Amino acid sequence: FFVAVYHFNLSWPEVVQLSEASLSHSFLPTQEKEERLKTYRQALEQFMRRAVSDGLVIGPTSYKKRRAFMCGRYKVCEAKSSN
Repeated sequence: FFVAVYHFNLSWPEVVQLSEASLSHSFLPTQEKEERLKTYRQALEQFMRRAVSDGLVIGPTSYKKRRAFMCGRYKVCEAKSSN
């Protein structure tokens, strides 16, 4: 999750959505998929309750865009002009 948030600027709701989509679109048999989604949602709810009780604020954040991972790993960023 750190890489998703730090390098791709995903928000908490986006990370949760991505996680659920991974399970929802997996190749698991339907019943097992539903069981794992239920377990995931229960664990997530428990985590959120603990985080809130510990004073952690999970919500919209303000952060600057970072592209170091994508630029360095996949060489998809344009080089800055030396002009």
